[in-house]
Amino acid sequence: MVYKIGFIGAHGVGKTLLADSVSLELKKRSDLKVQLIKEAAGDAEEIGLPINEETTLATQLWILHSWCREDILYSTDRQGRPKYDVLLFDRGPENYCYLENRCGENPSALGIVLEHLKLFPYNKLYRLPVVGKSIAEDNARSTNPAFQAIMDEKIVRFLEKHQIAYTNLPTPEDHDPLRDIWPRIVVNETLRALGKDKYLMRE
Repeated sequence: MVYKIGFIGAHGVGKTLLADSVSLELKKRSDLKVQLIKEAAGDAEEIGLPINEETTLATQLWILHSWCREDILYSTDRQGRPKYDVLLFDRGPENYCYLENRCGENPSALGIVLEHLKLFPYNKLYRLPVVGKSIAEDNARSTNPAFQAIMDEKIVRFLEKHQIAYTNLPTPEDHDPLRDIWPRIVVNETLRALGKDKYLMRE
């Protein structure tokens, strides 16, 4: 079976950067076949769908279904065999929180999320905490720290309410401004889980 990792949390906390780093380290250090699947929100913005505080139900359903589609597409080949050893997602079920925040509760969308998690479970979900008071500008995500804090709180409540298992990554120490502790944790836990201890990063 493919080993699936999801990086979850509010926008602007470093999920994409962490996913890139973990993917690079796993490929560099081991013989594992690794595939990184990017979040769909950036694609939505590129094709003209509103995101962030101005998102719509249509946008969020498009993002939600894109997440499900990519997960299914990359998990197995036509014969049902794993295409990769490790799949990395820089977004996960918490996208539903952005839908609910803007449009209110949606039982149909929530059902899709929860059922998808049952049918295509993750081995590990890592939640990234909010670090710092500013969000880097990338012409897509919101740079409003108040909105980020609201979504972070909603995501934690969502995960707890629906008993979705996840691991909190620690807040980095001041001497670790590049957050190097995060890829070390994820890479080493992944390698240990897959019996690849000889490739571990130095801790």
